[in-house]
Amino acid sequence: MKIKVPNLPVGEYAEMRQEGGQWNLYVGGQKASTIKPTPQFKDLGRWQYKVLVTAPGEGRVIRFADLHRHSDCSLLDGMTQIPEMVQLTE
Repeated sequence: MKIKVPNLPVGEYAEMRQEGGQWNLYVGGQKASTIKPTPQFKDLGRWQYKVLVTAPGEGRVIRFADLHRHSDCSLLDGMTQIPEMVQLTE
């Protein structure tokens, strides 16, 4: 998903956080701007994302998965089956 980002160099990262019903953009820990949400924002499912600046004034929301998970192969630690985990990431 692409969003507008103010005055950041291409290749820089920012952080997007949902706070009190609105989305704010942070750069270096400082609030840079408020982002106008689009209908796509409902599908994000989390409250915090990284944004990579891909062009002047434009950024791409980076969706990622935390890969440290225990599966049914970890006999004492988890019951989730690997195919289920893969299906949830698609």
